[in-house]
Order: sequence, then structure tokens, then C-alpha cells
Amino acid sequence: MLNTPHKHHAETFTNDMANLHNELNYQHARLLLRRGVLVFGALYAYFWLIMEPDALDWRDTFDIKFNEKTYGTLPTSAGEGKDAID
Repeated sequence: MLNTPHKHHAETFTNDMANLHNELNYQHARLLLRRGVLVFGALYAYFWLIMEPDALDWRDTFDIKFNEKTYGTLPTSAGEGKDAID
């Protein structure tokens, strides 16, 4: 670049290349930031909005279907498991 007969054109070309390089760095940083925000948002939505929190007190988290199979339905309050009269 420095040994050209038209030094003005070489400086212009070098400045244009530096500006393009800065623009590419800017675009890649924006893309990385946008993808990072999307991934963080998806993880936040999963862990705080979709995933059921663990019980922190003395109650249990249980499945109602499992409870009905074991103890019968609540209206009949029949015997346990297969002995229900439903």
C-alpha cells in the first residue's frame, strides 16, 4: 500500500477498509448481543414461568391421577386402589 504511485488512493482505500472492518465488528457485536438476549429470555421464561417450583413448605407436590389410583376418588371415598366402587 505504501509503495504505490498514487499515495492518495492508497490512503483512501486503507481508510475505506478500516471503516468496513469497524462496521463488520459493530454488526457482529449487535448480532451476538441480540442472540444472547434471546437465549437469556428463553431460559428465563422456562425457569420462572413454565417450570413448576419445588414445594418449600410441608406440603407435597403430587399428581392427582396417582392419588385417585391409590385412594379412590374423593366423592365416593371408597377403599384404596382397585377396591374403589367407581
